[in-house]
Amino acid sequence: MASVVSVCNRALALLGEAAITSLTENTRAARECGRIFDDIRRRELRKHIWNFARARVTLAPDSTAPAFGYNYQFTLPSDWIRTIPQNTAADWITEGRKILTSETDTLELVYLKDVTDVGQWDELFADVVVCALAETLAEKLTQSTSKRDAARRDYRTALSEARTANAFEKVADEEPEDTWITARL
Repeated sequence: MASVVSVCNRALALLGEAAITSLTENTRAARECGRIFDDIRRRELRKHIWNFARARVTLAPDSTAPAFGYNYQFTLPSDWIRTIPQNTAADWITEGRKILTSETDTLELVYLKDVTDVGQWDELFADVVVCALAETLAEKLTQSTSKRDAARRDYRTALSEARTANAFEKVADEEPEDTWITARL
């Protein structure tokens, strides 16, 4: 079963560092992994629309309206990482942890959630996080820019492979037909 420690150990192995048994052990590698792991996870989740992290929710408006400019405000879910744009006519903006709109009194939101359970990750996304951790930890733990550069190359490869696989597992959104083309039919 995958765990945060196993992901960190894979990153440490890429750097030639010793494995850890927990993020709370008194070693430099464990402290550094514990310090950056959550930030790296959230950063990598936010970078791309990962299928495994998609979620849907219907939001009810908050009891208080925005100060001005909009009729309704909605609080984003606590696990929200990024909103996934949908083909809707609704006019809304995100401000802080709120969505403001005048168009609707309920809001259907598709978003990327913060998947903290490593066991729920796509395997290729786990590879991306491993390489991102290795790149971030490389100089601090090894004082080696060549290991950092190798980890950066590994990261780019892992990201490309993960994004490609993710794209094949999703039905493409249909492009709306251009009026110039439909006018000729």
